[in-house]
Amino acid sequence: RRIPLACYTSLLLTQLGHSLPELLDRGLALLKVVQDAGRMDHVLEILMYITPLLMSDLSCIENAAFKNILTTLLSADQSYISMAKSMISGTFPGPVTREAGNMLEKMIVNYEKYGKDSPKEIIDLWVKILTSLPGWNVNNSALFLLDILCSHSFFNPPIHSATLQVTNDLQKKFLLESSGGIINWITGVNYSGHKLLFPTSTAQFPWLAYFFLQSEDIHCRETGLWAAMVKQLSEQKPLEDALVSASTQCETSPPLSSQLPIYRWLQQAMDTPPDHPMVPIFWQRFFQLFLSRPVATHEGEEPRGVGMSFFVGMLN
Repeated sequence: RRIPLACYTSLLLTQLGHSLPELLDRGLALLKVVQDAGRMDHVLEILMYITPLLMSDLSCIENAAFKNILTTLLSADQSYISMAKSMISGTFPGPVTREAGNMLEKMIVNYEKYGKDSPKEIIDLWVKILTSLPGWNVNNSALFLLDILCSHSFFNPPIHSATLQVTNDLQKKFLLESSGGIINWITGVNYSGHKLLFPTSTAQFPWLAYFFLQSEDIHCRETGLWAAMVKQLSEQKPLEDALVSASTQCETSPPLSSQLPIYRWLQQAMDTPPDHPMVPIFWQRFFQLFLSRPVATHEGEEPRGVGMSFFVGMLN
């Protein structure tokens, strides 16, 4: 019978918690013993020490034992007792998720202790770890932690670019996996729209929402769909007809009209608490699309904006 205190001490004081091969071979099993004893605070402490070891080999984040420990950790606040307390107090995040957030903050602030010039690798590592877990996009605890990471990414250009690249890759992978069958592959048309990682706005996690909405926006532009849509709308076509024509022209599977970035940015801007620092950015992105104009076909032409075409019938 393994004793949790002995397992905890072994991870802190021996090679089992300081050598990556030893950690993967025997150390994670000891950490699981500590977790099964309900000592989530000690699990978080050990994770703070051992996760930097994974930077030398990112493939290790796919280790089944490691993912199982994190999945259990993120569901700890969903226990009957924790859920009952949350329902009474109405608080989110729960105590374990909140402490996990504090651990991330501490690691990011103390990046120099890990021999790094910036927190970029730490943030990148944890973004990849959390988004590798099953069901991460519907797990509020995972989203809370990702929101913290994204808040640190936003104001640092190199980290911002790295985080956006991760969300771009996730977006493309999810769209590819959710594209429907051989008929859609042959015709290039998916009449059911796109299956999105976040079908609705994520008002609780605005920093995270920014990066994924930006990825959706980039995808819409890179396929040529947005420019083609603007061109079609400038020719006075109804919205749905313009979307079908633009998709055919670009040979891309069309989203539902409600999934177009202009509506997604608008919904996020309206749902986000008005005192959040990201609200002006959401409105900025919306108006960038609302004020779009088609490319002039000859010198001196000034095409009108097509923004109101997206709201025909919605306004009196």
